[in-house]
Amino acid sequence: SSADINEQLLLAEEKQIELQAKLNGADQDETCRDTPELVEKKVRHSEMLAKIAAAQKGSQTIIDALTIEKETTEKEIELLQKDIAKIEQIQSADIRISELKSEEKKLASEYTTLERHMYLIDQFTRIKVKSLEESINDKFDICRFRLFRAQVNGGLEDICRA
Repeated sequence: SSADINEQLLLAEEKQIELQAKLNGADQDETCRDTPELVEKKVRHSEMLAKIAAAQKGSQTIIDALTIEKETTEKEIELLQKDIAKIEQIQSADIRISELKSEEKKLASEYTTLERHMYLIDQFTRIKVKSLEESINDKFDICRFRLFRAQVNGGLEDICRA
């Protein structure tokens, strides 16, 4: 795991510092020459440096992979948030459609009521006009008056003809 790799990396760096200090101390000591022990320590030092480099490369690979995974996940989250926004918009539109349908039914009922009232008013007007003409014509024996004429569109035209 990443924690184990980091721990190994720290231990290897500490070992490198320790070996470097010994190596520096050996270089300063003129009496110390390339002894088998010194050669062995130099080889171990090189091996440790190689392990450190490999651990750092492995850690970077893991970090890169996790970074890519994070970016991919963030993109997926963004797409899901857009989908959620679309769903909320659709739900809002559905609610508005329901409200408008309800209002349409109410207005249709109101329109029907008004149409019925208009019909009753027209009927009343026709009866009243007929009654007025009859009332006036009852007053005269010789002459007949025509005060209104029915039009093609159903309305009444004011005329006064004898």
